[in-house]
This record gives sequence, C-alpha cells and structure tokens, in this order.
Amino acid sequence: LAAAEQAAIDLETRFHASTNVVMDLERPEDETAALLQRCVHVSDETKRRLLGEWSDERMAHALPLHACASCGVRDPSLTYTRVDVSALPRTVSVRVAGGEDETRHVFELSPEQCAKYRGLQNKKA
Repeated sequence: LAAAEQAAIDLETRFHASTNVVMDLERPEDETAALLQRCVHVSDETKRRLLGEWSDERMAHALPLHACASCGVRDPSLTYTRVDVSALPRTVSVRVAGGEDETRHVFELSPEQCAKYRGLQNKKA
C-alpha cells in the first residue's frame, strides 16, 4: 500500500511538473516543515531582499490593491486597466448552441435580477 501511495504521489508530481498546473499535494504540517527544512535553503541575504521587495514595492503601505470589477480577483502581480463603462457597447453578439448568433444586452438586468436587487435593498443587515 505504501509503494502504491508513493507511486500515485510521484505520478501526480510528474503531471503537475509537465503541465505547469498549480500543485496541491496536501501533507500534514509537520511533514511539510520537515521537507522544507531538508530540501529548501534560502540565504538570509535572499530573505532580506525578498522581504524588502515585498514590503517596499508589492505591498507598500497605502499602495492600492486593485481588483477585477468582473470577478473580484485581487492580484498585485496583475496589471488592471480602468474602463469607462458608459463607453462600452450596450449589446454584444454571441453564438449560442445551434450555431446561431444572438444579440444580448450587456449591462441591463433581467426582471428577476431587478427584483432580487430591490429585495436586497430592503433587507436589514
């Protein structure tokens, strides 16, 4: 059983390494700590440099942390662009199942969405 478990871990590791997919091999904290201690060495100078870059550049005090207005992702490594929403087209043509084009309104709520929004406005927090 232990050999099969290790073979599965090795296979998953090779898969993630070859596809560049984020690896998520869950391990107990003590095992992870032992692996880090045994396999990873970062010099004190590198730690100081990385901490300085992080605190002075990426997460400096009062630095805006932008978010995607569509999905809400906040990633300081991404570049976000401001867009004047009123300048965007009101409709978009999309190909739907069956291969036909359909015009859809982009920034208009359906009657159901409007009712839900009104309901949320009347709720007390």
